[in-house]
Amino acid sequence: MTGYERRREKTRERILAAALELFAKRGTTKVSLTEVAERAGVNTVTIYNAFGSKDGLVREAILDLVSEHWAKFRGLLEGSGRFEERLEAIVAGKLELA
Repeated sequence: MTGYERRREKTRERILAAALELFAKRGTTKVSLTEVAERAGVNTVTIYNAFGSKDGLVREAILDLVSEHWAKFRGLLEGSGRFEERLEAIVAGKLELA
């Protein structure tokens, strides 16, 4: 991965983190791209270049969040230990996600 690609990926991660934080607090409809850009330390053009639109950003943010939790849940399911303990951890994680 080149330096440019690393910077682009880090910027994308900052935007997604800022968006998820704001969406969790106020919902997707009440958050503007300007607010996300300010929180991420980028301009709105950067968000449009990376995600195409606000809908694209929302979609990617949700996919990122779900993928992260899916990997965690899968690890718990395939892990060792008592099934009941693993199931409790999954339920706790789902409550956190909600």
